[in-house]
Amino acid sequence: VDRDSQRVEPLSHYLSEAGYRVFLARSGPEALAKTRQLHPCVIFLNPRLPILSGWDVLTLLKADGETQGLPVVLLTDRAEDQAIAQRGFEAVMDCLSLPVDRSQMQGVLTDLLARQSQVTPATRPLTLLWLVSPHRDEIPTNLALERLFHHYHYRVIEVDDLDQAGLLSKVWKPDVVLLDIGGADAECQAVLTTFQHHPGLIRLPIITLDARTTALANRVLTTEGKPLRVFPCLTDPELLSDTSGLPAVIEVIRIAANANP
Repeated sequence: VDRDSQRVEPLSHYLSEAGYRVFLARSGPEALAKTRQLHPCVIFLNPRLPILSGWDVLTLLKADGETQGLPVVLLTDRAEDQAIAQRGFEAVMDCLSLPVDRSQMQGVLTDLLARQSQVTPATRPLTLLWLVSPHRDEIPTNLALERLFHHYHYRVIEVDDLDQAGLLSKVWKPDVVLLDIGGADAECQAVLTTFQHHPGLIRLPIITLDARTTALANRVLTTEGKPLRVFPCLTDPELLSDTSGLPAVIEVIRIAANANP
């Protein structure tokens, strides 16, 4: 996170060389939005930002249960910034002086890898590939589902194009696919038929939200002649389950994500 992309270009290069995917944010609000969407393994943050300062960003990240545990590396050449970080921000794991030196960077990555090795799979956010209708403009956005997924700290990748969905599944390795495609039967069937051409998608558990999509999905076979792994949520997604007390769609997603292929 830095308002000057050229200033952090060497850092981006070092991280890419080490095998990390790097995303740049140039302001505090952009940093918060991308952090909540992407849930990165580490944030490199310059506190001198427009609109919201880096200190504001840190305070808001710490106040959010979804982001409060994310490690932060401060990017600064100011001694007073480092002193402020040490006084009140436990999330700051280290400080790097700008311009970033490769040997300093290596030390930070060593510490980061040690932290990552202690993270159990249960603490990682569940990733949901939300496949919506290509005619989404004609269908109201399901804000209730968006709020639910945010509340349960899911990483949500929303997409309305199957080719893009296939590509994103390789990058983000989602746990489940949520089919929310709507439209006429013919349109729904066309999407499901095209599904067969994306092996990375058809191997994933698929959540359906209505009886019609469920029936159509159950008719689709993989290239090996096997049925798709369909997990229907046929009640109101927001209603609590009698057995788990979870919203119905959350219970189905958890069951699907833990099901053996």
